[in-house]
Amino acid sequence: MNAAPVLPGISVVGLEAGLMYAYRAGWPVSTASIVQSGFPALALVVVGTVLCHKEITFSKVIDTVVCLIGLYFMNRCQIKLV
Repeated sequence: MNAAPVLPGISVVGLEAGLMYAYRAGWPVSTASIVQSGFPALALVVVGTVLCHKEITFSKVIDTVVCLIGLYFMNRCQIKLV
């Protein structure tokens, strides 16, 4: 059996389980879903660079920075609301 179709399935189940735990812990729905989308995107840039030897382009750097800035502002606003 090839591991290629199994590993993405496991990762999707893990992401969805993490989202359910975030909801259960009291995270707002909008914040949890964006964080759940943002962190895997950042991880894929790192994995693609390290394991697949893809080059990091200027566009990928800008996308990563924008994602991190958005996560920072969401976290900052969430703390002030609590």
